[in-house]
Amino acid sequence: MRDSVINCWDETHAGQIEPRDTRFDILSISMAIFGGHSKIIVDLLSSSHEWGCMHYREVDTTREFLLRLETGADWRTEIEEFAELKDIDAAWFNAMGAVQDAEVWFYDQTETEYNSVSFDEPLEIAACIGNISMLDDERFAHTHAVLSRPSGQALAGHLNAGTVFAGEVYLRALDTDLIREYDETTGLDLWL
Repeated sequence: MRDSVINCWDETHAGQIEPRDTRFDILSISMAIFGGHSKIIVDLLSSSHEWGCMHYREVDTTREFLLRLETGADWRTEIEEFAELKDIDAAWFNAMGAVQDAEVWFYDQTETEYNSVSFDEPLEIAACIGNISMLDDERFAHTHAVLSRPSGQALAGHLNAGTVFAGEVYLRALDTDLIREYDETTGLDLWL
């Protein structure tokens, strides 16, 4: 196996680092496009779940769904209730549509707390991505969105709530559990 040097985007380990164990070998990095959804595939030779500054886990998808969210319902709640109905503990999703209002959170990394901003106006959801995991024994749809106003001005962040006008979701269930736990470094509930 060859020794590999990788680029690490973690601020603590910024720049090039060498893998902690020379058994690591980058076999391939490839970009695959699935119906407009990008997925970076990194194949590694190792039984460890920590490599440099990155934690990882290989997963397989088990089921795929297309959803149409109910007008007047809450965007995130609709996704969480669907996961509950179909007994999905881990998933990745993409979505688009529009909301009648929105509550967007931004995480203050210095204060380690979320700041909320509410918009009481119709907004287009130009892009939405997220995952489903377990948080405090409940399904949680961690949802980020880019919202736009009629002027084209973009608003973005953690979509905590929004009243659905129209919503279409593509959801891929994963073969593993993702359980969020408190991370002291960031102050966030993270999985893996």
